[in-house]
Formats: sequence, C-alpha cells, structure tokens
Amino acid sequence: MSGSKWNDKEIEKMLNKMPVIKNRQSGQVMYEKIKGNERKKDKKRAGWIPVAASLAALLLLLLLIPPFFATNEQFNLSSGNEGADSAADGSAEEQTENFSANSIEEEQKDFSLDERAAEEHASSPDQDREEEFADDGATGSENTESDSHVKPESEEEQSDENQDAAVQTPADEDPSQKTSLFTAEAAGHTYLKTALVTEEGYVIPFTFLLPDKENEDNAVNLYNRWANEIDEEGMGFINYHPVANHLSVTEQNGINGVIDQNNEYTQDSFSPDLMELVLKQTFGSGNYTGFTFVNEEGDKVNLDEEMELEISLSNDNKGYYLFRNERSSQVYFAQSEKSFATIEDAFTEMQQVTPNEDYLTALPEELSIQTVQENELLTVTPSEQINAYSVEEKKRFIEAVLLTAESFGIQEVMFENIEDFNELGFDLEKPLTVPAGPNMYMMK
Repeated sequence: MSGSKWNDKEIEKMLNKMPVIKNRQSGQVMYEKIKGNERKKDKKRAGWIPVAASLAALLLLLLLIPPFFATNEQFNLSSGNEGADSAADGSAEEQTENFSANSIEEEQKDFSLDERAAEEHASSPDQDREEEFADDGATGSENTESDSHVKPESEEEQSDENQDAAVQTPADEDPSQKTSLFTAEAAGHTYLKTALVTEEGYVIPFTFLLPDKENEDNAVNLYNRWANEIDEEGMGFINYHPVANHLSVTEQNGINGVIDQNNEYTQDSFSPDLMELVLKQTFGSGNYTGFTFVNEEGDKVNLDEEMELEISLSNDNKGYYLFRNERSSQVYFAQSEKSFATIEDAFTEMQQVTPNEDYLTALPEELSIQTVQENELLTVTPSEQINAYSVEEKKRFIEAVLLTAESFGIQEVMFENIEDFNELGFDLEKPLTVPAGPNMYMMK
C-alpha cells in the first residue's frame, strides 16, 4: 500500500473497533453453500449453449435439405438417361454402326414425344380432372412431371374401367352398400327376396345377394336354404324368419308351410296382417297362387280366425317410400301396402301422402312429373326443379321411380331433364333397366 497514510497501529485500532461477527454454521456447511452457488452460476452460464447448438443445427438442415432433394431428382433423371444410354451402347456393340445411329435417333424422337405429351398434359388441367373423375371416384389432384411419363398406361386402365362402368346401374359404391340390386350386379350369383320386421312392426323388403350361384333358383328352395342364415337382429330387426319349419310347392303352384303344434303363431302377440305382408313381399314376385300353413300330417291350419286358410300372394302395382330404422339408423326403401290402378296414381300419392309419420317421400311434392309409356318402356320427365336437389335426393328419386316401375311390370325407364347425371352413377342417356329388388344386402 505505497502512498498510504495509514500505519499498522492505526489499522490495528480500527480493526479492534469493528463488531465481532459470529457465525454458528460449521465450516463444512459454509463450504457446501459456496460450492452450490458456484454450480448454479455455471449452469446459468452454460444453459444457452444447447439452445444455440439446436438453432444452429436446424438452420443448417434448412439450408441443406432443398439442394439435396433437387440433386436427388436430377440424379434420378440422369440415372434413367444413363440406363437408357447404357442399354443403347450395349446393343450398339452387337449390331452395326448404322443401326446404332438409327436407335439413338429413335430414342431422341420418343423422348421429344414424351416432353410434348408432358406439355400438353400441363396445359389442359380441366381435361385431367374429367379423366380422374371417370376413374371410380379419383380426386382432382395435380400431377407432377414424373407422373406424365406413366400417363399412357393409366389412361388405358381408365378406359377399361369406364367400359365396365357403362352398365345401366349405379357404379359409384361398394356392391354391399348399394340400395337396390340390379340384374347386372347379380351376374354369377343368386338372390333371395324376402322382408324383415322392425320392433315397431314395420315390414321392409330386402334382396339378399347370395355368395354363390345356387343350383336351385326356385324362391321356395332358396328360402328353405337361407332364411335361417339371415342375421336379423344384427341388421337391426327382430327374429321373424323362417316363417315355417319347411316350405314346399304344391301341384297347383301354391306354397305349403309346415308348422308344429308349439309354434309361436298361436300366441296372442301374433299378427295375421304382419304375416300376410311378409309372405307377399317374400313370394309375391314368384307367380305363386297362395300360401297355406299345414301341420306335420299335411292338414291345413288356421292360425287366426281373421286369416284366410290360403293367403293370397299378389303383390303388384306398389309404390315405394323411405323409412329410417331407429334401431340401426339406416334408411331403406319401404313398399306401400296399397296397390294402385296406374303408375301415375302411384307417383301422385307417393308425392303427397305417406302411410304414416315414420315414412318419408322419395318424390318431392314440389316436382311435376310427366310420364309416357310405350309397351314396357316408361319415359319420366320431372320439372326443372329436380336439378336444384342434392345428388342423394336425385338418386333416391330415380331409384324410387325404378322400383315402382318394376312393380308395374315395366322393364326400362328413360329419364329426361336431369342434368349432371354422371355424379349419380347412372347413365341417363339410355333407358335404365329396373332393379331386381330393393335394399340389397350381401349375404356372407
């Protein structure tokens, strides 16, 4: 301390005057506290280092990745060109020099044609969207330059699929999900028509597409074989089938249903009207004269005093409505109990009146519908308002008309005045063949 005026004695006096500092902590505790403070300072100083390193690595990746992809694409293109060149060189070693020159010239022409096709493809996005829409629900996404090189093959596949979809039936859904069964879809398979019963007592017709072609297409034989296989509860209905232990066809083309003495039809809950509807919608299209319940000895059984011994199976000239099953939340086509004198009468009532509040009309009341029938061809022309409805509403309109026409013995229906029909899955430029039955269900 050079230049200081303090001497040792004065410093000693000053130190003696200072208060005595007392600390009861041990030396070990004080040491640990000092070391802990130093570690905290070190952590604070080093905390920013990992963050900075992460940011630097992220920035480096952002700078390196785009050039890497560009280089990779160039490498793929150059690899393809080198492969083509090497193949041309290998063939040139085995052939004459003039033939090699011609091969190279042809490759250049092909490459120029590919480039020209790619330019045309890029200049016509509307045409691409139309082609993609025709390819069973393909989306209108943009194509890359590499996709244009495989375009010819995809166009051939689309052409084949479009030819398959040219049948006069809906083709935009999985067959197990379609509403009605059309004859073209049943090729190679047999179908069983019957009716299921809801918990509320409504009868809904179904057309079950069977797994294989059955040797017996007879409706009675098919019912004996498959009725017990229907998973009625799994579909949201009550167990009602089979209606008898065994069915057989009589010489008069009637049906006998064998039941035993302990059958449930003798109970108070049995409804003869419900049974009659089920039998008509099951066998009404088979030209059978009637249905009779018999016991095991073959004697006729009267299940109810209000029920005829032989139940009439006539089920023609019916209209169709929409019905939502509350148990399964599915919407089905339901047949009217009433028969109509003409198909025009059926359409009018289908627009204005429903059997009850649980049914919905498939033909909007606001539409005017004109019909012209020539032999087995019916032409239906709805008013312009039809084009303001949704795709689903228009599909239900078309299908309800087709099902009703089938019930009247009409074979084909020509629809007019319906625009944008490609979205509906129907080719309305030609007459549509009526369906084989409503509410198709794939039997597994």
